[in-house]
Formats: sequence, structure tokens, C-alpha cells
Amino acid sequence: MYRLGVRATSLREVPLAPLGAGWYRRGMTVWLALVVLATPIRVDLPTGQIDWTDRTVSVLGVGTPKILSHTGGITPVDPLTAAKADAQARMKGLLSGLPVDAAQVVSAVSALRDRFETAASNGQMQAPRYFSDGTVHLPATATFAFPRAPRAVDPLAPTGLIIKLSADIDPRLQIMLVADGGAPVPAGLPEHRVAPAGIIWVRGDIQHDHLKHVGPQPLQVEGAPGDQVGHIKLGADVQAALTENSLGGIVVVLP
Repeated sequence: MYRLGVRATSLREVPLAPLGAGWYRRGMTVWLALVVLATPIRVDLPTGQIDWTDRTVSVLGVGTPKILSHTGGITPVDPLTAAKADAQARMKGLLSGLPVDAAQVVSAVSALRDRFETAASNGQMQAPRYFSDGTVHLPATATFAFPRAPRAVDPLAPTGLIIKLSADIDPRLQIMLVADGGAPVPAGLPEHRVAPAGIIWVRGDIQHDHLKHVGPQPLQVEGAPGDQVGHIKLGADVQAALTENSLGGIVVVLP
């Protein structure tokens, strides 16, 4: 299993230490690529950008003075205030439209809707840019990462899960993990036993910073898209980890 402080300059095969009954198969290995740069997964939309790797939305709020007369009088709301309101509206729109599963977006799930509306209100405004015509551009960012709550767990249990997929699936807040012979297990939302800290989506490989999300003892497995949208098929070896333990976070690595 990965231990903090391990460094690698290339792909290395590192034997896993036994994790206890049901968690370890003799000969199982984990591949670490700590210096290979991952490709962030970002989606550009007309209202801003969704970053599924950093779990943020980024927008550009715009405030434009409205000319009332030939003397150049403007409305009482100054362009900077208008830009802030525009940025918050854009962040709220992006966050409320994030896909939760195959059928729902955040705005349809009351618990998430309230949480993400707060996230939009608490978005970080950057330095405004002023233009000669009075227009103001205001970059802003809001996070949709879930906090990691401290929990008492078995010190030998996996602290997180790294899933290397064989084919692409669309990023979402929740996934269903299906180990051979087991029922689908929901993961990725705060109320879930598996990955309540959420999911990080990357492409190619993971960076050292991403390993913080899965803790010092992540379990790395290979997976494939399932038969239903948002489902990921895993090997039977993972069943015990999904049913007996509480994995803090998940990193899904797309090819």
C-alpha cells in the first residue's frame, strides 16, 4: 500500500501490505506514478467552466454601465456591484446544473441544492478588471468539494479508492460501484458510507496532490463502465472493502 514519503521518478510496482481478511489477495500490486502530470478534466460552457479535477466552477462576472443621458449619467448600481451579482448568478447556475446521477442534477436534490447555493454565495472573487468604457470584468471561483469529516476506522483498512477505468464515462457527483457478485453501492455524496468526501476525476494518471484525497492507504483497482449510466464495474476482490469499510474519497482515472 502507498505510504506517504514514497517518491518515484517513473512507474514502479510496489507490493501491497496485507489489509486483513477479504481486502488483500496475494500477489496484488499497486502502480504509483507520482510525477506523471495528470490532465485536468474541464468542461467549458457559455456561462463558465466546470473543473472536475479541482472540483470548482469558474466564471467571469460582467458589469456594464447603463447610460441614461448624453451627459454620461449611470444607474445607481455601479458596474462592480453588477459584476459581483452576475458572477454569483453564473456560479449558482453552474453548481445547480451539476449532474448528480443519470437522472438528476443538483437543483433537483434539496440537500445538495442548499449546500451548493451557499457555495455560490461564498465564491471567491478575484481582482476586477476595469475597461475604458466603464465595463468591469470580475473572475470568480466556487468549490463543490465536500469536507472530510474525521472518523474512527480500522487502522488497517483502506482509506480511499483509486479506480483506473478502461474507457471513458461522464463525470458526475455520484457513482454506483458494482463489484462482481455484489449489489451496486452508491458513492460520492456526504450521506454515503463510501466516499463521503466526494470524487476527483482526472485523466491519464494522478498527481501527488490527488493522493491526499484518498489518504495514506488507498486501494487501487481497475474498473470498467457498467451496464447502466454512472455504474462502474469492479473486481470481486473489492467487494469486502465496499461492504465492510468506509472509504473516505475516490479518484477516478480516465484513460
